[in-house]
Amino acid sequence: MGLFENIKNFFTPSSNSKIVKLYVQDKKCGNKMRVVLRKGYDIQRIYKDDVEGKYQISKVLVCDKCYNNIVIDVKFDKNYNVLDRSIENGKFITEEEFQNRN
Repeated sequence: MGLFENIKNFFTPSSNSKIVKLYVQDKKCGNKMRVVLRKGYDIQRIYKDDVEGKYQISKVLVCDKCYNNIVIDVKFDKNYNVLDRSIENGKFITEEEFQNRN
């Protein structure tokens, strides 16, 4: 590889990133939030054979505007693709919906 290819690879985010981003909206005040999860710290491995998925996170988020508690539960496959998700007191949104907040 050439020098420019190495520089490009350094600044281009890879799909093997160490973080997972989720986007949620609070049902109480409508605040949109980005949730940044670290794969090696926040997301736990599932060791049960009878459970679909390889990783999971259960987390209580606190809205920074109205202090409402939002509970998320997300299961991931071995490549950290979302298999199943649930949320209380909020809803999952896309990155585009988050970017278009007013």
